[in-house]
Amino acid sequence: MALYTTIAAISLFALPAASVNFTTTTTLNLPGHGVLRGGVTSKGAQCFLGIPFADVTKRWYPASPYNGTWEGERDSTRYGPYCPQVLSTILGVDSPGAVASEHDCLNLNVYTPDTNSTKLPVMVWIYGGAFTQGANSIYPYDAENVIPYTKNISHPVVIVTINYRLDVLGFLAGNDIAAVIANDTSLKGKDKAVGNWGLMDQKLGLEWVKKNIQHFGGDPENITVYGESAGAIAIHYHMLINRGLFKRAILQSGTINTLPLAPVANDQPLFDKLLEKYGIDKNLDSQGKVDALRQINYTTLISDANALGAVTLPHQDNVLIYGDIIKQALEFEGYDESVEAVIIGDCKDEGTLFSGLNNLTKPEGYKDFVETQIPKKLRQEFEWIALGTSINGDFMFHGPIHEYAKSWAAQGKYKTWYYHFNQPVETLIRILANGTGLPPAVHHGSDLFPTFLHTDVLTPHETLVAQKLVEYWARFAYGEDLSQNGWSSFDTGKVLIFGPDSTSHETVDNRTAAQVDFYSKYVKTVLLSNSTSI
Repeated sequence: MALYTTIAAISLFALPAASVNFTTTTTLNLPGHGVLRGGVTSKGAQCFLGIPFADVTKRWYPASPYNGTWEGERDSTRYGPYCPQVLSTILGVDSPGAVASEHDCLNLNVYTPDTNSTKLPVMVWIYGGAFTQGANSIYPYDAENVIPYTKNISHPVVIVTINYRLDVLGFLAGNDIAAVIANDTSLKGKDKAVGNWGLMDQKLGLEWVKKNIQHFGGDPENITVYGESAGAIAIHYHMLINRGLFKRAILQSGTINTLPLAPVANDQPLFDKLLEKYGIDKNLDSQGKVDALRQINYTTLISDANALGAVTLPHQDNVLIYGDIIKQALEFEGYDESVEAVIIGDCKDEGTLFSGLNNLTKPEGYKDFVETQIPKKLRQEFEWIALGTSINGDFMFHGPIHEYAKSWAAQGKYKTWYYHFNQPVETLIRILANGTGLPPAVHHGSDLFPTFLHTDVLTPHETLVAQKLVEYWARFAYGEDLSQNGWSSFDTGKVLIFGPDSTSHETVDNRTAAQVDFYSKYVKTVLLSNSTSI
């Protein structure tokens, strides 16, 4: 199984759906649309769920900003539809607790301490799941506990969680789809992008926040965007391809080097297989073939595409993502200068999860990984089998994360803070052990329960670590210099460790010696000369 497919397979979509219990309701007038009826929790978090921000009029086409209105009060006490995908049953739960909808899934949730507040910092969450799975309605991303906690520590924030299109509905490209988009005279500028619909959806969500968040007590000029895994990857892309959407960024376990960037033409073989699967005439012109595939039920299409080996990734379409963007990123060129500061970090055992699920602890499994995931030039340079399975975490996470932290700190354009999350989370360890047989570790995704302060599944010490993490995230959203609160910026060479011996402590980063020097000296060199190839 491809490594990036496994990232989706262990997505926290396999955890229970979020369920918010409200003690009362509240209303808010959203200008241009109507009145929203949200819920208020016992701890005072005001929650407005399932707010539409964009419409999907047709498949493989840019969404448009939502301009609808409604009469009376719109019920915002329930989550909106999630974007279609293959649901994972690996951990025993196969539904995010809402309905799927291809055309109405672009909705968001707003959590605020008080809609009458003025200009509170805003934090916008982008979920992970390898661009294949995820939703703003699943348990880990329920922000109701963060709102009262940040208020109690005198750093109240407004939190927004957005949906975006996934899998072949969000990231399929190919020559035929590209031709249809190129020939559409109604599309202009970046709307001509191909195979990056999900990233474009995220941009629309961020634009909605800029336009509307003041009505929820937030400051549209003080937005921090944060995300984990594919969410962090997406944020890194936005730092390079868009301008002025946010002021600060938090990248948890992901950079644009974590997953490959695919050429548009890479998806044409899958597109052709789908035509054959459904008996569609391959002699049709591009418009005819695309229109025919647009008629296939989305559940059927996604299921069949995955059975045919679909790997959905962002694409170098030379419209939205253009040039040698990985080289550009590594050499600190073309970044959004309106971004002021970045937090970036990883979990201690990022690669353990993928090694176990991909059978990389056995020679045959590891050989398959090397042959399918490691660039050819690197395979020619090293005896990869001898390097051990830790290469998973180093190659995809630890190496590039450290490299970008070092680059941003050295350039001085972004104030940069670097962390390692070393705290095991017993609930996640138990779930993964039961579902996959994996041994205890600080797995990829271990920081998610803490990020949203899910104290109901955290031990007392894990809760203390989570509270410290949330406090730092909130202070960062306020634009504070974290160096004044025990976390030196990375230009000092120091990294913050979350757990397990204390809630957090600062130390000189020593991960480079064995794990990251390899990436810096060898992998980076090859990527710079071969940056869009896997």
